[in-house]
Amino acid sequence: MTQSFTLHLSSPVKCSYLEDRQSSSQIIVPVNEINALYYAPLLRQGFRRSGLFVYRPQCVNCSACQSVRIDVNQFKVSKRFKRIINKNRHLHCRRLPLRWEEEHFQLYKKYQLKRHNETPQELTMREDYKEFILQSYVESALLEYRDHNHQLKMVSVIDISDDGISAVYTFYDPDDKNSLGHYGILCQLDLCKVSAKPWLYLGYWVKGCKKLSYKMDYQPLEIFRDGAWIPYNHD
Repeated sequence: MTQSFTLHLSSPVKCSYLEDRQSSSQIIVPVNEINALYYAPLLRQGFRRSGLFVYRPQCVNCSACQSVRIDVNQFKVSKRFKRIINKNRHLHCRRLPLRWEEEHFQLYKKYQLKRHNETPQELTMREDYKEFILQSYVESALLEYRDHNHQLKMVSVIDISDDGISAVYTFYDPDDKNSLGHYGILCQLDLCKVSAKPWLYLGYWVKGCKKLSYKMDYQPLEIFRDGAWIPYNHD
């Protein structure tokens, strides 16, 4: 990281993870100079990407958000995960650049409506999708999953670093009951293995936040705390 980068503290907003709290983030600026070379060490310092912005939580009197990553070489596939893999073996994965696909957007919209109860205007959702999913200054890709009938089932957005992959976001058919979210992570672990990358970065985990609790299912896990990565097991 060079001296041309500075940290901007965002204004407080309602916290997405903990009720009755506000959150702020450290944002790296200028955003347009963060390429793949600079992004790798930032990932190792607990930062994460959302659209063009690279950030990490920096909240007053709260440090609940903890960056976590999976030790790829030590990870063992449990019986439960083997069942999930078997249920989804019929899916074909294709790697694509960040580009607009109407079918992808329609799946994203369905996912947001059913999983998060988000109902913004169509135009607003389209613009948000483009900014969040399709804009990046680092090495990023889409992983598209289709079944044997060529039906789109899931799309994952990933960033590729020198020592790992960062799981940016995954959206899938909410009517599918085959644990697609977990399957997406398991596929990214396989991609790390074939790419000889030792870490899968899972973003932030917050103790007590149910919608992030699934991340504790992947052990051995490391957590970024007090400036260092340390082994962490679910309490």
